[in-house]
Amino acid sequence: MEPIREAMNKIIKSCDVCIDGNVISQELLLATFSDFILSTIEKEKHNVSIVLHTGSVCFDAIILACAAVSNLLYNQTNANDIISQLIPGDVVLYYNSNKSNSKAQRYTFKGFVDSPDEPPRNETGTYVWLTQGNSGRLLLPSACWNRIVPYWGNASSMDGRGLRRDSGNRYRFLKSVLGLGEEEIIRISDTSTVVIMARDTANTLVNGLSFRFGNEEVRLTELVPVSYFTENEEYPYGGNPAKSEPVLKITGKVSKARELLLKRGGNKNVGLIVSGDSIIRLGNSEIPELVERQSIQYVYLCMHINSDFSEKLVSSYENASLFACTKDFLLSNSLDVKVKNDYTNQLSAQVNAIIDHEVITKELPSYLSWEEYRKFKRAMFFIKESDYESDSKDSFVMQAFSLMNLFKTALFSMKTLESFIDSREIDTVEKPEARLAKIEDCANSFPEYLHEAAMTVIETLETAYLLLVDHSAKEDTMREIISQNFGKSIAIVLPKAYYATVVKSSMDDIARENSCDITLVTANRFNGDSLYDIIIVSGNVTGARFDALRCQSAQCVFALLYDFEKYQFKSRIRKSVQTEHLFNQRSTIYIEDEYEEQLLDPEESEVDEVEAIDADLTNYIGATYLNTVHNNSYSPGAHKSVADIVAVAKFDTDEVAFFTKNYKAYVLDDAERSVKEVDVTNLSDGDIIVFTRSNSTTRDIVENLLSDMMKNKLVSAEVEDAYYKAGWWKSVLTKYLKHAGCSAKTLADTMIENGVSVQEATIRTWLDDDAHTVRPRKLDSIQQIALIAGDEDLFDNAESCYAAGGVIYKVRRKILKAIGQAILGEITGENDNSDPIMRAVSERVGNAAVVLQIETITFVNDTVPLNTINRPISVD
Repeated sequence: MEPIREAMNKIIKSCDVCIDGNVISQELLLATFSDFILSTIEKEKHNVSIVLHTGSVCFDAIILACAAVSNLLYNQTNANDIISQLIPGDVVLYYNSNKSNSKAQRYTFKGFVDSPDEPPRNETGTYVWLTQGNSGRLLLPSACWNRIVPYWGNASSMDGRGLRRDSGNRYRFLKSVLGLGEEEIIRISDTSTVVIMARDTANTLVNGLSFRFGNEEVRLTELVPVSYFTENEEYPYGGNPAKSEPVLKITGKVSKARELLLKRGGNKNVGLIVSGDSIIRLGNSEIPELVERQSIQYVYLCMHINSDFSEKLVSSYENASLFACTKDFLLSNSLDVKVKNDYTNQLSAQVNAIIDHEVITKELPSYLSWEEYRKFKRAMFFIKESDYESDSKDSFVMQAFSLMNLFKTALFSMKTLESFIDSREIDTVEKPEARLAKIEDCANSFPEYLHEAAMTVIETLETAYLLLVDHSAKEDTMREIISQNFGKSIAIVLPKAYYATVVKSSMDDIARENSCDITLVTANRFNGDSLYDIIIVSGNVTGARFDALRCQSAQCVFALLYDFEKYQFKSRIRKSVQTEHLFNQRSTIYIEDEYEEQLLDPEESEVDEVEAIDADLTNYIGATYLNTVHNNSYSPGAHKSVADIVAVAKFDTDEVAFFTKNYKAYVLDDAERSVKEVDVTNLSDGDIIVFTRSNSTTRDIVENLLSDMMKNKLVSAEVEDAYYKAGWWKSVLTKYLKHAGCSAKTLADTMIENGVSVQEATIRTWLDDDAHTVRPRKLDSIQQIALIAGDEDLFDNAESCYAAGGVIYKVRRKILKAIGQAILGEITGENDNSDPIMRAVSERVGNAAVVLQIETITFVNDTVPLNTINRPISVD
């Protein structure tokens, strides 16, 4: 095994790894990371490593580069192996050279001969016999066999049409860097690495990653074939004319990775790479099974070091090697930027943010003491734990819990908030005064033994409200910090999206006077890749994407805390220091830190009690939504249509949504100024979803807008014609299944028998309106639907139906982009109405769309009434 490690080291050290032509591998930190990979990739027969990085895509680039190189070296295939597996009639590609501008053509393998006069046979001989239709034969000696590649594509023509010339970059790389002879250079591999990674990251890296050697460069996709796998489809990246099994198999789903790893036959899987906090977090129950597969040579689990899941990950794999970008590690393993570009500059800024990170607590006069706050929490827990069951109790707990969180974190007075609610500038929440009244009404129905606890809760909330109604100490402190940081970029982290409307109005003047660039963002929506001069957080606020103690987006973070909040915050600081020490101690690369065990504060056990109560109340409130829906839908003897759901999302408006498996959400991407379709399994806390305001059965905002634009003649005749023609195949399919009593499985089996590869799950997705399927991926699917349904008209016009689907698909993409721009334009006041679709969407999106941010999403396996799925609803 040692020669492979040495060969990897030779390749990595003699090349520059680049993204979009930008050299990244010369930076000390990334060179150290490369050394870590080389030292752990074959340390044992089965190696598991954890990578906690700064958030830079450079780490993913290095690990993909190493994975590609490892497969080149683990590959045991030779030309004789390839040829010996061919059988007469197989289609192959033959390259006329391994060098620059070599051209491949398709041939049919006929067998072997020892001389031109012999008929071809199956047993290996001196020459391989290839034919190309009626163009004669080609007899190739063994020296040329390494240029023969089995062809797994669908093309039937025996020539080179559709095949690009080979640049020769791969040949020159393998020859000059690996020192391979021409006959040793093989075009296919017998090993693969499975990579679980977000598709947008994969696209950036696979399309941009290259190796620079001397004055030449070879792209990743020239070096090895790479494909992205969805649940039902494979999408090859460029550079695989033979349609060979990919060396890098990338997917965004753990379940698909499992399928790829367990698939029998084909390449041996030598590696598994899992990249991304959300992927590891959501796949936490499935990933360990894959990690423990002893047949895999190397496993790398990679995530941002500031993730609140990083400690759990490290603790879960006690024997794993660890690369952790802690402050102490970076002080010894990073230097100033060596090759300046966007990627290395961002990496440097992230490193500096970690090294210089400082959290400054601003402790403010409080309307509650710590003891009063604990008493409030205990009273809430007592009510929640009581045997008394009613909707009033559930509403009381939900409203009181939410209202206390508002009072703790508001950067504005309650009077200011209520004025925004009165003017309808905020229409997603009730006035605090009204919510207090509702809490009192709920308490009136409680049994006697709950009255004392209920009064403790109510009186505490009333006291807080009265002291916050006209004035907010946190607002004053926020303005003071802004005024002291002239010209700085400042992020203000909030717990709820609607806070931004009020905060923006209250600090606009001071921000303008001090030329500050202010970003208002929720903790669940925070982008850890963004960089600021300072961050202000409105309390002891955390989210899926933000933790003041771990955040590396600014060197200085101000935490605004009332006196009773500081105890929990101090406890979090102590635990954060312990975690950093754990990472340093576990690090494979030795780190010397100066950790000293801290004595526990007297209040530590009290803090643990309060946090346990908060966790319990949060779980209780989450379960309440489903219970309420089940209770409201139950009526004895009545049959209710139900649907299976896989996720429950709670929005920052306290509305909820129950999502089905095939639902595709429209998620606002403010970085791209667009809206993208996201599978429900890929949704996460902080995602902003765009729904339609329609109360009809149509929940598709794009469909709603497109229909309205056609009704008002705002699209071309071509688009209108395509709209109706594009839905033709689905109408025929739906009617056939209904009248024939045919299931999706039966239809799939029939189509497969007829030579069209399709899965039952794909057909179910076609039929699900919430999946937004415009057309099947292949034309022959429409033709098969027409044949099976006996619709000759559709069969004769299948191509125009398929083309119409393409037209509508493009229009839908434009509408999605226009929705994102229109929504963000409303916020920023920067709408571009020059495009007709953009103009039409801008005029309608305010009335047609509801924009909600996911506060928490829980993945479940449950059923709810059909009329409650895939849309925001209020659960009272």
